[in-house]
Amino acid sequence: MSASEQSSIIKKNELAREFCLNLETSLREGTFRSFTLFGPSSKKSSNKKKPSSTASNHQDNHEELRGCFKRIIGRNVEIQRKKAVLVQVTFKYHLATDAVKNWQASDAAKGVHSLFLLESIGTGEEKENRIVAEPEQAVSEWGTRVYPIGTKFGIQRAVLETNNTTWELDVAYSSSRPRLKSKLASTITTTSTSAAMEPLSLAHDRIKDVPVASSSDFLQALGVTNAEGKPRPGKASKLRQIQKFVEIVSGLVEKATSSDGDINDNNSNGADSSVEEIMVVDAGCGRGYLTFALHSLLHENYGGSKMISSRGIDIRPKLVEEINTIARSLGQSFDGLVFETGTIESFMSESVTKQTLLSSAELKSRPKDERQPKTMEVVIALHACDTATDDALWAGICRQAAVICVAPCCHKELRPQIDMHYHSASVSQNKGNENHPLGDVLRYGIYRERMTETVTDAMRALLLELMGYDVNVFEFIGGEHTSKNVMITAVRKPFGTTPHAAKLQKLRTRLQLLSSFHGVSYQKLAILMGEDVLAGAEENSSCSQVSSLNMPPLL
Repeated sequence: MSASEQSSIIKKNELAREFCLNLETSLREGTFRSFTLFGPSSKKSSNKKKPSSTASNHQDNHEELRGCFKRIIGRNVEIQRKKAVLVQVTFKYHLATDAVKNWQASDAAKGVHSLFLLESIGTGEEKENRIVAEPEQAVSEWGTRVYPIGTKFGIQRAVLETNNTTWELDVAYSSSRPRLKSKLASTITTTSTSAAMEPLSLAHDRIKDVPVASSSDFLQALGVTNAEGKPRPGKASKLRQIQKFVEIVSGLVEKATSSDGDINDNNSNGADSSVEEIMVVDAGCGRGYLTFALHSLLHENYGGSKMISSRGIDIRPKLVEEINTIARSLGQSFDGLVFETGTIESFMSESVTKQTLLSSAELKSRPKDERQPKTMEVVIALHACDTATDDALWAGICRQAAVICVAPCCHKELRPQIDMHYHSASVSQNKGNENHPLGDVLRYGIYRERMTETVTDAMRALLLELMGYDVNVFEFIGGEHTSKNVMITAVRKPFGTTPHAAKLQKLRTRLQLLSSFHGVSYQKLAILMGEDVLAGAEENSSCSQVSSLNMPPLL
């Protein structure tokens, strides 16, 4: 080790000791808020010339860091059982399980000191060897891996926040100029520290920021939570679904309003928004958990300036009567929420009958301020079975809905077509062509089922894009809550925008290639839209060979 390197390590240790003294002082004076220690980073290499080599190096880097600290976070918590305030320390490791340990406040500075391993200033090979110590930490399943300051696996940075000061320590391995700087609370403006003067919560479990309060009256009335706001037995999963759903849809509404103009009266240019009402239609609403939740959040966000109306549709008259009674019991904010007996198919028929879809020429002939409807519609349909999802999508399109949100279920329509397509190109009835890349995938029924779901929803996404929507397909909640967890969302592009003809043709070509490759000759939404999913597919070179069903065989 050179003299300059030795000097740098000594300087880093001095600064770290000063950091620990500041921590000890804040704990003693009662001004401590939190500390965060940062370990080595596992950032990917920026080398683009040799991707395979880069991936290998990145993997090696990950393995090298396994069990090392990623981040260590400390904050005060009140342990009611012990009637004491302790410092809760969370250890986050690279490729290892997080761990938590509670320290006595009097031992916290000593614990941080041991994590820095300040007494270990080595020379020669000692710097490169792992130092096994007994720090005040919760050990991961990979054992204790603590390295002194000055090594690439040791603590690189640290932040200490107190009521009046934030201390920032930089002792990174690559840093030749270590430093410890402070900022007074009155001069701090960053999000993470702007709350420095707010009362510090000592709750052991922090309250999550959720769009709908779990203590909401409608959640209690629907039997999801109790009077304390805690989920009733068997309803915790349902509550998480509700929170995630309204978070997604409210974000889509915000996106739609920013596309068509700010929905709030006091927008940036001082002009009033032309949208006077937000109308939600939940087709196949069931017990209305999501309908109630979304209506409540939209009323809270926009009810001061816009009319919020929500309509739930379900086929069961008795259930509709029950949830209408609940809605009427919840006060004035739910006056705009009504439920009615009907089907998704009847809703689609009503939408087609009252269709207000205008051609581009008709839209352009209108004054600019009249192109956007006074009512912004949001159409949702979760877990509508098979082609009922297509009915809901078409209803939303016909109504010029600004937001369409569906979670498809029971993809039955395309399965016989994919089965027939596979068997038509099989070597035998039970064995597909083993020379085809997908032969060993589609020979199994479970994979054909999953392929059916994927192809169906991909076709729906393309069809929505053809109708002028920005589309996204994603998993909206974990599989442990529901296996039908794929969501398709569509936000209408601003009125008056006309897609380029070449772009529309490219979308149609992609749709036709997707359909023909998987042996799909018809799909409900495509039929409703008048789109031929096979037209022109045979003209594409990748589809030059066709089976007796006019589809490319699995050869």
